[in-house]
Amino acid sequence: MKKAALLFLAVNFFYCQKKEVEYSSPPPPMETVTLNNTITSKYVNIPNTKIYVAPFEHNYKMSNGAIVSNDNNYTLTVMESGDGTIKNTINDFSKEGFEAKGIKVFDEKFITVNGVESKIIFLQGKPEIKGILLFIDNKAEKIMVTAMYEANNVLLENKVKDMLYSIVYNKEEKVDYVKNASFALDLTGTKFKFHKYTSNSYNFTEEGKDTELNDPAILVTQIPKIAHPDLKSFLGEVKASMGKYGLENIEEKNIIETKDSIQFELYGKMKGNPSVILYKIIKDPAKDFILLFMASSKQNIDQDLVQFKKIAKTFSFK
Repeated sequence: MKKAALLFLAVNFFYCQKKEVEYSSPPPPMETVTLNNTITSKYVNIPNTKIYVAPFEHNYKMSNGAIVSNDNNYTLTVMESGDGTIKNTINDFSKEGFEAKGIKVFDEKFITVNGVESKIIFLQGKPEIKGILLFIDNKAEKIMVTAMYEANNVLLENKVKDMLYSIVYNKEEKVDYVKNASFALDLTGTKFKFHKYTSNSYNFTEEGKDTELNDPAILVTQIPKIAHPDLKSFLGEVKASMGKYGLENIEEKNIIETKDSIQFELYGKMKGNPSVILYKIIKDPAKDFILLFMASSKQNIDQDLVQFKKIAKTFSFK
């Protein structure tokens, strides 16, 4: 994964097309540069992470890596990478970098979270949304905590800020990512095994080993539920996205659509070599997120596709 991966995600959380936005007043200045909290009965663990916070209310729901207000006026999300592939440091998150993208930065601080060097940035990219980004840099393990909330609600802003300041990073905690996953996947009789969990994405590779660029791989992730219920709209978005990543002569085949799922194959060429990607996207009316299955092959396409389809049949919500 490229060094800029987390920075790219952070920028997209707050991206704004216009720089001439009128911004509301910044949050109060930080009272301390050290967060050294301990877990109490008021704390909750954000699922599938090493992060704990003390919520200011009970009107919320939790899913992997997230706390979401039932009133949809704030969210707190956590992305973790513990495999050493993310090379960002706290210096990669700067006021100058965000403002170059049209994002207003009110303040930035170097702080420590449970003894770990970190950086916190207060920012706003859209008139209606403000945010706080906390990047924890524990050497090989990188964690980005992002809070977003209504821009013109000062009371809510202070409560969200206090919740973020209550953070505990439990460095020694062992997280069973597969056990805690929000999806079910049967890999029995295939060559694929769980490899790693990075930034809310599960990676499965041949025998769970590290892979090269052309090796087959499966990725599963969850994304927030979107307003439009037609999952087929993802087809156009995926094609455009893969085109930006270098997939040429894209052709979709074998589209299978149901009320709550869509499956399709994208064929094309990546750097002149044949490539296929199998997608399956599923939703559940009772869930506030959508699950995405993506399996890619660039060499033994026909053989890999058989296994991809077998696994995709078992892909479901827990």
